[in-house]
Amino acid sequence: MSIIRNVDMYGVGVPSTFTRMTENATTTQLQKGQLNKIRMIPKILNEHAESSREEQGVVTSSNIVGQVFKASHDSITSLGLTLESAAGVQLDNFESYANSAALQAVWVASGNLALLETTIVKPNGSKSMNIPGDTLNDEWIMTISSTDYTDYVGDFDAYFDKEYNKFKVAVFIGDGTNTKSQNLVFANKNEWNHFQIDEGAMSEDGGGTTNVAAITKVGFRIVDKEGGKNCYIDNLTATPPPGEIEIKLWDMGASIPVSTTTSIDDGTQYTQIGDAEAASYTLQLKGGKRLYNIHEFHCGADKAVPTTTLLTAGNYYILELKYIDTDTSVYGPNTAYSINYYASGYAFTAPDEATAITAIGTYSDCMFQIFSRQEIYIKKVEWKFNAVPNGLSDISVFLEDTNMGISDIIIDHEEQPAQIEEEDVSDRPMVLEDGGKLEFYYNDDYTDSVSQLQTEMTYYFEPPEANG
Repeated sequence: MSIIRNVDMYGVGVPSTFTRMTENATTTQLQKGQLNKIRMIPKILNEHAESSREEQGVVTSSNIVGQVFKASHDSITSLGLTLESAAGVQLDNFESYANSAALQAVWVASGNLALLETTIVKPNGSKSMNIPGDTLNDEWIMTISSTDYTDYVGDFDAYFDKEYNKFKVAVFIGDGTNTKSQNLVFANKNEWNHFQIDEGAMSEDGGGTTNVAAITKVGFRIVDKEGGKNCYIDNLTATPPPGEIEIKLWDMGASIPVSTTTSIDDGTQYTQIGDAEAASYTLQLKGGKRLYNIHEFHCGADKAVPTTTLLTAGNYYILELKYIDTDTSVYGPNTAYSINYYASGYAFTAPDEATAITAIGTYSDCMFQIFSRQEIYIKKVEWKFNAVPNGLSDISVFLEDTNMGISDIIIDHEEQPAQIEEEDVSDRPMVLEDGGKLEFYYNDDYTDSVSQLQTEMTYYFEPPEANG
């Protein structure tokens, strides 16, 4: 059925208070030969502390790291965190070398020698390695004890004084016979660029296969020379394969938890996280420092389900990050700036859930993002299949309210849908009530090559009143 709207100042039925526009996208693997139901819900950012410049704490087997925040909505549809898996093993920070000769004894050159640099250095250091870009295929190699680098991530910083399209450098690892490498792609010259190189993403050099379980060589190679130009390397580490951490949510009531007084278990644990309605969420970490957007961490989201426990807007909550098998650094703002990035909470540590929490510092917060759902006006809906659907497939796209009723229809049973489709409804934006869903129903025919569907919606929303 259609919805009748009052026309306002925009002339298209969107209330004047809905001044923001954003979009959500999702990619779904399809079940072949059957009806696939794909649900999209709004994800609107409200509570957050955006900066992720400095380590706030480390999750270990004896240390919980968490964040107190004040809920501005009754649901969470997605959670953002900046985390770094187990600390890497430092291979070289170049600070220990007295001069270039000492550096050259460790970093053996195939041609032009590396130099110890003391001018172009990272702010927290005083030395780096200068490798000249004069000669194609020049290499600088450090020999290490045989190490299993399977699924490791290499972290380092590099500074180039020539654009990428003119001057290229690769990092490589080797077993003494074969090597595998990856080119360093950087955006800007004359500044430090941070690189995280996944072992699994590196390509074999030549016809052999590198034994990554027995790496003995780490090196850099000139793959596109530029006379008189240089690359500077610093802070080289190797990070082992990551594991998992556990994320929990606790309702702490109407009063803010007090450092050194309140314990985590003074609150009530939320036990309906995600589709499985679990007591916690297990996050599979990736190597190195990453921003995680965790769509599976949703709470109180499906308002069409009578048993769903909604969050209490205005209450204080605790996000708890708990050890499973990997020490994990939790990032947040640079506290030296003396800015309170989040006014309605703070980051803390605790040895366990029963012991009082301790605020990390006056200006310490975990980098966190809380996304929630609320009423929206849909402007545009798009989809993209990874192959062309055949004539035996069809798609329907519609809005569903919290009573499981269809409140508006965008596409009704379109046979042989286009591989890429954009439905712009800006001439009559469709209201999706708080708790409603945008539904894609796709009847797949098993004889075609379609196996994946990417969906996207663009919508207007009313800016939320955040507490932070």
